[in-house]
This record gives sequence, C-alpha cells and structure tokens, in this order.
Amino acid sequence: MPLFQVLLIMKCGLLCLAQSKPSKPKITGDLNVEVNRYIELTCSSQSTLAPFYYSKLVTLSYTWFVNDTKMDGETRGTLRLYVTRDLKYNRYSCTATEEDTESDRSDSIQINPLYGPDRIIITPEPGKLTVREGETIGPFVCTADCNPTCSITWRVKNFDVFSDARSEMETLLQQAVQRGMQLFRCKADWREITFKENIQLDVQYLDGPILYINDKMKSYIELTEYAPLRISCQVDGNPAPTIRLSRGQADTELDERQGTWLNYTIDTAQCTHTDTYKCSGRSTGFNITEKVININVLCYTSFDCGGNFKSIFGSKSGIDTKVNVAVPIIANPPPRASDFKWDGPVPVSVRTTISRGELTYKHLIRSSIPVKDRNYFGNYTLSYNGQIITKITINPEEISNLKTTDETSILYIAAISLLSVLLGFTWLIVASCVISKRRYRNINQNNKHGGKSIQLESQNMTHHDDEHGTVVAALDNMTQHYDYVKDTAEEEKYTNAIRKHSVLDGGYTELGLRDQETFYEELKE
Repeated sequence: MPLFQVLLIMKCGLLCLAQSKPSKPKITGDLNVEVNRYIELTCSSQSTLAPFYYSKLVTLSYTWFVNDTKMDGETRGTLRLYVTRDLKYNRYSCTATEEDTESDRSDSIQINPLYGPDRIIITPEPGKLTVREGETIGPFVCTADCNPTCSITWRVKNFDVFSDARSEMETLLQQAVQRGMQLFRCKADWREITFKENIQLDVQYLDGPILYINDKMKSYIELTEYAPLRISCQVDGNPAPTIRLSRGQADTELDERQGTWLNYTIDTAQCTHTDTYKCSGRSTGFNITEKVININVLCYTSFDCGGNFKSIFGSKSGIDTKVNVAVPIIANPPPRASDFKWDGPVPVSVRTTISRGELTYKHLIRSSIPVKDRNYFGNYTLSYNGQIITKITINPEEISNLKTTDETSILYIAAISLLSVLLGFTWLIVASCVISKRRYRNINQNNKHGGKSIQLESQNMTHHDDEHGTVVAALDNMTQHYDYVKDTAEEEKYTNAIRKHSVLDGGYTELGLRDQETFYEELKE
C-alpha cells in the first residue's frame, strides 16, 4: 500500500475506509450517430483514496453493462460500438474498480442511431389500381421508419405534372379519379434525402366518336361527283377501343380496327356513295358510342345499269295504242320530267313522269309512247337536256313473236338433224360389218370343198346381191326417216310459232313493269 494511503488511514480511521471506493462513473460521448458508423463511449471515475492531485495517477479498471448484463472482455474506460438501428433499444452503464473496490454503477445512457427509411409502406397495399374515370379511391396511409421522424406528404401526377394531393399528414384522403391521373406518390423527406413510393393508376374511359370528312368535322356534307372522299373516325379511350365504320340502314360494315383512329378513303366519289355513315366505338365494360354523318354526292343524270330495263317491245298499232316504257336512272338532285325527250321514226309527244326509289339517287322514268300506225315502229332514243340516256326498239307484235319462235325452232331442227346423221352412220357401219363377216366365211368354205367353189361362189354372189339390196333398202328407210323427222320439225316449228304468238299476246300486259311500280312513288312533274 502506498505510504500516503497508510498515513491517510491512520489519520482518518474507519471513516476514510468507508469512502475509499472510486467515484460514481459518468459516461460521455456523442450519442446521436448515423447508422453504419462507429461510436466511442467513455466511462469516467476518480479514486477517493488518493489526494486530488494524485488521483490521475491511479489506475482504475472498468466494467461495462448493456441492459444490466455485464459485457465480457470490456475493461477499458472507452467502449467502441458499431451503430445499427437496433442500438436504440439498448441501455449502457459502467462501474470503476480500484484495489478490488468497485464504484457505484453509472447512470444508463441510450444511443440514438440516425437513419432514413429502408422503404415506405402504404396501407392498404394498393398495387396498380385499374379504375374507371369518375370513380373514387382511398383513403391510404403512408408510413416510414425514420430517425428522426420523416416529413410525409402526398402528391399526384396529372398529365405529367405533379401537384399536392388532398391529404392529412400521412393519410391520402378519398380521391375522385380523372383520366389524366397517372399516379399518387407518398414522399418521405429525411434530412436532405427524399424517399418515394407510388400508387400507379390505370384510368379507363371511352369517349364518343368524332367524325371528319376530308379533314373537316361535320355532321352533313355535300360533294360533287368524282371528288375525293376521306372519312376519318376518332374514338379516344383506354384501353384502345375497337372502331367500326358502317353504312346505311343495313349497317353494312366498311372497315373495323383497334386503336384511336380509323381512316376510310374513296378516291372518286360516286352518286352511289350517297348514304348515312356510322362510326361506333366499343370497349369492354362500356356502352357502345356512336356518331352518324350524312354524305350527299351530287351527280349528273345517267342510265342505271343495275336496274331492271326492257329495251325491245312488240306492239300493235292504232290511234289509242301506247307502249309503256320504264327507264331506271341515277341522278342527284332528282331531274325534271319536262327535260326528258323521246326521238323516234316520227315526231312523238310523250307523257313522262318520274318515280323515286328507296335510295335518294335512284329514279324511274315512266313514259307512254304512242304507236298510231306502222310508221311508229322502229328505234327510239331517250335524252336528257340533249344528253342520250338509252335507246329502245318497238317492233310489230307478230314479227317480234315470230322472231322469238324462229330462234327456238332452229335449235330443235339442229338437234334433230344431228341425231339423224349419227343414226345413219351407225346403221351403215353395222351393215358393212355383217357383209364382211359373211364373205370371209364363204371364202373359207370354198377352200375346203374344192369342186363346189364355182357353185358356192355363184350362190354367194347371189347372196351378196341380196345383202347389198338389204343395205340399200336400209339406207332408203333412213332417208325416209330423216325426211319424216324434218317435216315433223318444220310442222312443230310452225305450231310453236303460233303457240308462242298466243302466249305473247296473253302475257304482254304483264310486262308493263307493274311489279316495279310498288318500289316507287310518283313525283310531280
């Protein structure tokens, strides 16, 4: 024991022995340290046995405690620790020991590790939200593990521009979704660092179609014939809608595709393109949207090749006899009946009316051409303002009927003649084969019997003459049969002509286009 301690004990007695343990230690050090760094804690105590000016010369040993548990191997006055987030839950203390005398334990301290969030948590966890325009989402709560506490705000991205969202502290309030909204963002600011977590949005919607005719947005348009025609249909939607372009009351499809635009081009517009056109857009979960446009193509008066038309007529002649003619035409706007003129073998005064069909550009020109005598038979030309539309022919009724009958009879005669010729050739070939076979047999018999050859040959010659006569007779029969068939055909030709003539007489009135009249309504002249 040092001399100053012995003298001190002799002087102070038991009182000095009671105060000989080191002073209560005190722990010092920077307790606020960012994670992933080291910190040093110092345990400080003084000896109470030596005078103050000697106390720094005394060597003390230290014991460190974490959560009241002694830490093994730590006897120095300095404790070095690697800072993690979990250190914030620990309490550290220490004692000092001098000559087997241990001081009181120091006050406990806690390390304050500093850190930003590893991640931001949004509850309920939304993932990517698929919603329709006008629906609502939320509320959502955003939390982040930060020390010190993060500053949390909510932002919304609308058409690529961020702005503040309706929120209270960490809570995003219920929001009405608009089509431009792309995401909501929770933003956690810690010191000078910002952390983010997004709620992605898929806002679905379907707009009504917008129709453009030749790049102009109209609901009605008039075009001249042969002008270019371009129909463009725009339907905005998410997901990309299916666009369909159709025509008329029958809803005939012209084109269909998926996307935002549909373009349909007609290089040269015709009168037949006059109609209503409909553009429709559809997408799963939405009602079909539609837009209709009327297109009116103006065109000159011309003959309608697709209509029913009779160009040859058979008629009697007489003062009150008239031939009713119906000519289909295409015109838009409708022509005037007074501008139509008929030219024929003789000057005629023709009453003409116009009937309109189901389509606005289709019409029927009805005319009653007089046939007063045989001079009125011949070719007639219909013209409109000097432009030829079509031609017809009016023949005497008997010639017209006979012409049709003759054409039919010629076919019968040709068929019968061909059949007769083929039958004649067949008989001739059969007869030739029979004669050749018998001659061959007689020659063989003459070779066998020798002396009887002359007699047999004479007989064969006689037989040959008989066979020849038989063939000739057969040919005569074929000739008579051909003459009979020919006479029969001529007679049938005449009979059919008379019968056909009778049929035409009885059926003429049925060819006055009465069936077509039901499809038209009379227009005033």
